[in-house]
Amino acid sequence: MKVVSFFCDVDNSTFFSDSAKRLVKQCRSLDIDHYIVERSFGKTWIDNVRAKPLFLIEALDVLREPIIWLDCDSSVHRRPDFTIRSDWAVCMQDKQTPCDYAHYVANSTNARAFLDKWIETIETQQRGSHTAFISIFRSISPEILPSGYFTYGAARTRSKRKYLAQAQRASQTK
Repeated sequence: MKVVSFFCDVDNSTFFSDSAKRLVKQCRSLDIDHYIVERSFGKTWIDNVRAKPLFLIEALDVLREPIIWLDCDSSVHRRPDFTIRSDWAVCMQDKQTPCDYAHYVANSTNARAFLDKWIETIETQQRGSHTAFISIFRSISPEILPSGYFTYGAARTRSKRKYLAQAQRASQTK
């Protein structure tokens, strides 16, 4: 089981490549196998966020083993020594809302079918990966990742701020 992520600098910032270097360093210091690569899916933060499930499929194809996705600006604090028995596991923000920065994904038919559904939901909603994931995650019957292993990073790039402001305005006009 490897930690996987991708990064792409946007908005004339090195935030994501710097974050990925830090995540690689954390993985190395904890002796965690990892697959963290530079990969661009577009020129903005949201373009790359929407590509998360597509990248997960690609990582499963390359690695052919279960993976742990971490957003590249997240942190890993402990070597993953837990066992997941289902096809998917997530960190939870509260008892109802999953976080989208960390996922355990089995190399299974069910996980791949869910990834296809996630991609389709992103395309239909035209929102980010988190919004789409929240709307469908219960269909995979996920386990909860144990606490203390990973923490969320909060990127503040220009295109992320712009996307979130537009989304907030759109939700207020509904």
